[in-house]
Amino acid sequence: MIALCPTCWQVAPPAAECCPACGADFAALQEREYTEKLIGALDRPDRKTVIRVARILGARGDERTVSSLVRALRRYSSEPYVAAAIIESLGRLPGAAARTAVRDGLGHESVIVREKATLALALVAASRWRQRGALVPPRFALAIAWQDGLELSSLPAQRC
Repeated sequence: MIALCPTCWQVAPPAAECCPACGADFAALQEREYTEKLIGALDRPDRKTVIRVARILGARGDERTVSSLVRALRRYSSEPYVAAAIIESLGRLPGAAARTAVRDGLGHESVIVREKATLALALVAASRWRQRGALVPPRFALAIAWQDGLELSSLPAQRC
């Protein structure tokens, strides 16, 4: 089995108590809160892990993770699939900083990222409509269907 240091991502012996490359104490790192471990995983060099972690952080809905996701977005802005996953996650988080980052995604060079930003902002708007008890405008029906995992045919027809 190969063990990687969660601080510097260098290979470490499986039974080691500290990283031979950076000196990180593995026992102390295990004591961290789960959200802190996820935030630390945003620094991993493996892009698939960063995408998974971003989605988990978005699903958890913890506003404390916004600044870490925004930093990761800056780091991976040239990688459309990673940036799109981060934008999607930021769209699920509360707060002005998350909204600003998602709005900035509307101007991204990649159509994938712009699409995720547009959908995320539509979901936020639709959610606000629903919280007020109002009918959701038809232009948001697709976003709501996608968020709720519904088929479009199952949505009731609504008029503005």
